[in-house]
Amino acid sequence: MGKDNFFKARMTDEQVQTLEDIVKEIQADTPEANVTASSVARYALEKYIDDYRSKIDGTAIVSKISVEGITGSDIADLSVKLGDLMEEYKITGKENISEVINAFNVALLKASLARLIKKM
Repeated sequence: MGKDNFFKARMTDEQVQTLEDIVKEIQADTPEANVTASSVARYALEKYIDDYRSKIDGTAIVSKISVEGITGSDIADLSVKLGDLMEEYKITGKENISEVINAFNVALLKASLARLIKKM
């Protein structure tokens, strides 16, 4: 538990609560996994470093886009249009572009779902 306390000592109360919520969620989904706050924090740091390197070397686009002012129907419409665009690129043989569009669509739907869950 020492490593967990080490990470938590450097976090805000809100960050600690979020980290604990993530650990509880993972443990509930996969009880056989040995998940701790330090393992989640280490994974997050590794992901941040990988994203940073990808952004610097041009192998990935890392961006944060606020969906705060977008309605649920706007997100649904955009998701349908992205699905159509993804299929269009898939048909033309441009699988890599199709995968990028799909990744954006999945991220958009996750954000929408998270926002919907918060309202409940």
